[in-house]
Amino acid sequence: MSEPIQLDEITLSVVLKAIKNMHLRVIPPDGEVRLTAPFQMSPEKIRAFALSKLPWIKRQQKRIR
Repeated sequence: MSEPIQLDEITLSVVLKAIKNMHLRVIPPDGEVRLTAPFQMSPEKIRAFALSKLPWIKRQQKRIR
């Protein structure tokens, strides 16, 4: 199951799985952002987590490019 989230100019691909913790990745070569979250996590908490990590995401994308 995947739901995209738009933050500023960045689109995050959200994958819901049977896991305990969230995982955030910036994937080379184009800097795609993927967030994996537990099934029971609310969309509001997922979005808040992603927003809190936005500066880190931008730094990683800049480093990759």
